[in-house]
Amino acid sequence: MYILVKGLNGRLVFMMDDEVDFHILMKELKSLLKESLFVSKDYFPKAFFDFKSRILNESQMKTFLHIILESQAVIFDGIAIEKAKPVQHMKLIDRTIHAGEIITVYEDTLITGQINPGAIVYFKSRLYVLKGIMGTVEGINENAIVSSSCYKNANIRYFGNVRQDFTSLEMTLFYYKDKQIYLNKGDELICQE
Repeated sequence: MYILVKGLNGRLVFMMDDEVDFHILMKELKSLLKESLFVSKDYFPKAFFDFKSRILNESQMKTFLHIILESQAVIFDGIAIEKAKPVQHMKLIDRTIHAGEIITVYEDTLITGQINPGAIVYFKSRLYVLKGIMGTVEGINENAIVSSSCYKNANIRYFGNVRQDFTSLEMTLFYYKDKQIYLNKGDELICQE
């Protein structure tokens, strides 16, 4: 059985298996609607259909509706189709950024190594650094955010504003707002003057 039928608030909810082939699912729906439970002269239950994460194309939608109308066993009460969620991608730099290196990243980025003294990373979005920032990071967008759990003599720059020689062994997030550099350190919010 690929369709689970539940009674809920005076209507039937048909929960469709989203991993089985659509044609097999429709064949089962057609035979299910012909069962004596649904065949009655005087009673037509409201039916809601939950397709979970399955996305129906136009042809499949027509096939589905044709089966419902043809059966004359239920009153169509709606359909639930989960909308595709946007996929968020993150660039992975699986190494340390060494002295003398200058890199620019335009999307959310995770650096698994550290940013060594003398290295510069320009970032336009969110930058996460796992092993620490000892060099320079510069936000080139007002929405750019940098986060790490270790800073040692790090330089954080945004549009001419600089937080120099910052040191912390606590998770700290820097961002730019109202022409100033702000940092969140634990529950503490600090503004760079």
